[in-house]
Amino acid sequence: MVSSSLYRSSCCDADRGTGSANATTGAEKQSDQSFLNDTNERLLREVSMLREELRAERSKRLWEIAKEKAVVDGYTLRRWCVKKYNRLLKLLYLLRHHLVDRHVTDYWKYEKHRPQILRLECFPRCMIPENQLPSLAIVTPSFNQGHFIEQTIRSVLESGHPSLSYAVVDGGSKDNTTTIIDQYRHQFAYAVSESDDGQTDAIVKGFNHVSGNIMAYLNADDVLMPGALKFVGEYFAMHPEVDVIYGHRVIIDENSQEIGRWVVPNHSNHTTKRFDYIPQETMFWRESIYHKCGGFNPTMRFAMDWDFILRLQNCGARFKRVPYFLGCFRCHPAQKSQTIINSIGEEESKALRIRELGPDESAWQIYKYNVLYTMKAFAYDALIKRNIRF
Repeated sequence: MVSSSLYRSSCCDADRGTGSANATTGAEKQSDQSFLNDTNERLLREVSMLREELRAERSKRLWEIAKEKAVVDGYTLRRWCVKKYNRLLKLLYLLRHHLVDRHVTDYWKYEKHRPQILRLECFPRCMIPENQLPSLAIVTPSFNQGHFIEQTIRSVLESGHPSLSYAVVDGGSKDNTTTIIDQYRHQFAYAVSESDDGQTDAIVKGFNHVSGNIMAYLNADDVLMPGALKFVGEYFAMHPEVDVIYGHRVIIDENSQEIGRWVVPNHSNHTTKRFDYIPQETMFWRESIYHKCGGFNPTMRFAMDWDFILRLQNCGARFKRVPYFLGCFRCHPAQKSQTIINSIGEEESKALRIRELGPDESAWQIYKYNVLYTMKAFAYDALIKRNIRF
C-alpha cells in the first residue's frame, strides 16, 4: 500500500514538473514570436522609409532633369522665336512702303481727326497737403506768339500750385506778346523781352532766374492740363527714386480744339537713343539732375530736348512715363518744329544718333526700334480708350 502511494505521489510530481517545463517553453516561444514581430515591423518601417527617400530623391532628380531640359528647350525656343521675329521684321522692312510706313506715320502724325472739344484729364485726388508739395520752376520761352501765349500763361498760373516760380522770356517779339506779358508781370518771378540767341538761350536764361525742386519749360504755344502741376508735385513727393517724368500728349489746333492724341509706351533708354517721342510739354525733372547733367546746350536749335534727355540718361537719371495726359501740344503752320525739321532738325538728330550709337548703326536697326515702339503705342492707346492705365 505504501509503495502504491509513493508511486502515485512520484507520478504526480513528475506530471507537475513536466507541466511547469511546458509552461516555461510556451512563454519563451511567445516571447520569441513577439520579438520577431517587433523586428519585422521595424524592418518594414525602415524599408518603407528608405523606399520613400529613394522615391523622393528620384522625383527630385527627375525634376532637376526636367528643369534643365526646360531651360535648354526654352533657350532654343527663344532663339527660334527671335530668329523668326527678326525675319518678320526684315520682311516688313522690305515691304515698309506698302504695309508698315503708312500705319507708323499715321499714328505719330499730329492731325488725326476733325477738331472737337478738348477732353480734360481726370487726375487722381491729391493725398498730400499743398504746403508739403515740392516747389516748381517753370520757364516759357517766346517769340511772336501773341496769339497763344496768354493761354499758356494762364494754364500755368491757374494750376493753383502753392509754390510756383514762373519765368517768361521773350526774344523781342514784334506782336502783342509784350502787352500780354505786362498784364501778368506781377505774378512772374522773372519776365523779360529782349533779343536773344534763340529758344535754348531763352530757356537757360529763364532757369538762371527761377528756382524750384522740380523744373520744366513750356513753349508759348502749348498749354498744361488743368491739375497737372499738382499731380506732378505729388508724384515726385511720393516717388523720391524718380528723377524725370513725362506723360501722354493731347494735340490741339490754333483754336484750342483737340485734333489727336499721342499715347506713349513705358520709357526705354534703348529706344530713346534712336529717336525722341517724349512729349516735351509733359516732361518734368528734378533740379538736382538738371545741374548734374549740365542743363540745356545753347548751341542746339532744334533737338535741344533730345540732347538734354540723352545727357540725363547718361547721368543715370531714372525716367518714368506716367499714364496721364499732362499737356497739350499746339499744331499750327508757324510753329518752329514744322518750319526747320527738314533742315536743322535732321542734321542735329543725325549728329545725336552718331554720338550715342556710333556711325555703324544701320537704318534697319533704327527702323526696327521705331516699328516696335509704335506697336506698343497702338496697344497702350487701345487700353487707354478702355480706361486701363499703367
